[in-house]
Amino acid sequence: MAVDFNYLDSCSVEELVALGKQLLQRVERVEAFEGENARLKEQLRALKRVRGLFSKGNQ
Repeated sequence: MAVDFNYLDSCSVEELVALGKQLLQRVERVEAFEGENARLKEQLRALKRVRGLFSKGNQ
């Protein structure tokens, strides 16, 4: 994300606070997504291990 410092210089304190809050919300959404992604990757690894056990058992 590019930062336009000329725009930021023209903002009021209230506008800067609002932008900061929006940025914080975006960071929180990204962190939540990353946590969910890590959880899903772990579930996928577990499923692959189970699949491996079943394929070895059927041979």
